[in-house]
Amino acid sequence: ARGVEAHSAGVSFRGDWAVGYAANLWCRSAVRVLELLAVTYMNEALEAGDAVYDAVREAADWAELIPEGGSFSVDSRVRDCGELTSRMLAS
Repeated sequence: ARGVEAHSAGVSFRGDWAVGYAANLWCRSAVRVLELLAVTYMNEALEAGDAVYDAVREAADWAELIPEGGSFSVDSRVRDCGELTSRMLAS
């Protein structure tokens, strides 16, 4: 793994798919290993809810990532955003 950094809620690192698989297999303290899909910024001209949905829609090619009929779950963390105070809105 490259670029290993400690954070308040865990660690981050970079690597190829093999590094990600190894982290999932051998990390005994992590609840889960996540992959960062994109970094995006919300449009401040929009209402908070619309800004969240627009940012997520544009963050990734969802049709490529999730097969037809598939689904995924969201566990949001709302920090450093004065307009979003509800985890329910972000999730």
